[in-house]
Amino acid sequence: MHNGKPITLEAGSRQESILAEYENMAEGYDSGSEECGWNAPNILAQTLYDMKIVAPDIKVVDFAVGTGALTRAFRESDETGQSLKITATDLSPAMLEQCEKKGIADHLIHQDITKPWSLPKGATDIVAATGVAEYLTDNELGKVVKEAVQTLKSGGVLAFTFLPAAEGAPPSKPNEQQAHQISYVQRLFERNGIELQTTKDFDAYSSKDGTTIQHTLVVGMT
Repeated sequence: MHNGKPITLEAGSRQESILAEYENMAEGYDSGSEECGWNAPNILAQTLYDMKIVAPDIKVVDFAVGTGALTRAFRESDETGQSLKITATDLSPAMLEQCEKKGIADHLIHQDITKPWSLPKGATDIVAATGVAEYLTDNELGKVVKEAVQTLKSGGVLAFTFLPAAEGAPPSKPNEQQAHQISYVQRLFERNGIELQTTKDFDAYSSKDGTTIQHTLVVGMT
């Protein structure tokens, strides 16, 4: 595993709590995702393939990779996936370890995505993620989008899923999953020179009580 910049989290911070949560659930994460029907990785990867954005040998960054569901979806979508050069980053060493065991990423980086990224500038074709925006405040999501754009080539693509919030709804509380208004995400794109290509609402998974949880996919181009 290639280590990124040293990570220091404030004691008692929300980020430290998130890290502890994922360190504890890493080994059972895949089975839990399968049980609830988590399908955002497949939705994102297939959307980019359908849009003819994915091509042989291009460079992809899967930020907040977890155990590698999105990376695996890119690999398995069609024969193109086998030639992709995929760099995977995550805050949790235990999650990176689970991803590493699968041998699906070319490079693994221990990275706090809310801090400056340990990646070359302007060198990546696609930066993508699923299942992370709901752990980022609006302000943190803004930092991540800025870092992603700096990583992308001209004409590169940023794609991620998020838990949508109703327009005009108050910000999510720190101890809740973080929902984002589509208008805010659109403003982030405009502010960072990203042209929105498409948005897609979809059923992401089923909660323990059987409720279907909807997420939104956004795809933009620099």
